[in-house]
Order: sequence, then C-alpha cells, then structure tokens
Amino acid sequence: MRSYLLESVVAAYVSTLLAYIAQSGLGILLGTRHWIKALMAPTFLLPVAGGALAAYVMGKRLSKGSYFVWCIPLALLCWAFLGVIKAPYATRSEVWDTMIGTDCSSSECLYEAFFSVPFVCSFSYSVSAAAVQAIRRAHAMSAQEEPDSPRGGRVDSLMVRVSDALMLLKELDPRGLAHPLSSCARPRQRMPHPWLFHGWDTTPPPSCSFITT
Repeated sequence: MRSYLLESVVAAYVSTLLAYIAQSGLGILLGTRHWIKALMAPTFLLPVAGGALAAYVMGKRLSKGSYFVWCIPLALLCWAFLGVIKAPYATRSEVWDTMIGTDCSSSECLYEAFFSVPFVCSFSYSVSAAAVQAIRRAHAMSAQEEPDSPRGGRVDSLMVRVSDALMLLKELDPRGLAHPLSSCARPRQRMPHPWLFHGWDTTPPPSCSFITT
C-alpha cells in the first residue's frame, strides 16, 4: 500500500511538476504565448508527455499497481469538481475556466495545478506503464525463444525442414531407390544426426558390394 501511494504521488504530482517545468521553459524561449498555456490545459499535451516520461523513467520499478495510480487523483478531482459546481452563482464558463480552461486567473489556476493536471498525468502514467511492461514482456519472450548461439535458430529450422523432406521422400519412394545411403561409394557408417533417418533401413542394397581388407 505504501509503495502504491508513493507511486501515485510520482505519477500525479512529479509528472505535473515536469509538465510545468516544460511550460516554463517554452515560455522563456518563445515568450508569452497563448498556445503555450493551452498545452497545459485544455489540450493537456504537456501533462500527457510528463506522465509518459515518468513511467518510462520508472522502468523496472513498475508493477501491476501502476495501472491504477489514477484512482486517487480521480477521487480528488471529483471532490474538487463538486465543490466548484456547488459554489454560489457558479456558471458553466466559470466551472470550465476553473477546472480545465486557459482563463483560470479567478482561482489562480490552483484547481488545475492540484486536481485536473495531476489526474491527466496519472492516467497517462498508467497507460504508458502498461505499454512499457507489454514491450518488456515481448522482449523477454523473444529472448527465451532464441537459442544460445545467434545462428542456432536457423540451423534448427533447417534441420527440421530436411527431416520433413526426407520423410516425404520415403513416402514417395517406398522401394528405396533414392535412399540417402544407397550409394555404393559410401560404406555403412554412423550418421552425425541419426534422428534425421529415423525409420529408414540403413542396410545398403544387395546390388552393392564393398571391398574390405
């Protein structure tokens, strides 16, 4: 439970801090622009990027609880939203500006900073955590399927294909005319891969005669 609470704080408020730092940096480089403020709300592009970056940095520390770090910020957002709409003489435009609008000067943008943006950051964190863990599982599965040598997979696949071809040849040539050991120039010997010729009669045909000393 403690780790879940700590991760919720990271997902919600550390990501929010990263988003505001990015917004401040853009403001310093490009000056005061209305669209820079819109990146925070209502588009929430910077919060989404902040949550994704936090999930990527967490990396191996992610767990199944990472999928649900947005629950606490959502509860806080609902509590704040109910408080705003129950305020006397609250209009739709005031609720919009207070929660997700760009003209939030009446509340000093505190509702956005402590409720709206943290929820978006935490939700982006959860989605990004699921994507990061899915990629890690895919890499782990591919690593397990690969043999020790880099070319071992190709060799095994080739051996299986050769074995299948030999079994098909046996079915098409039951008399053994195309037997892999029917050449009189090769004496009977142990094959390096006897499992390839499983089911074959490895005795040379009667027509062959070998000279022995």
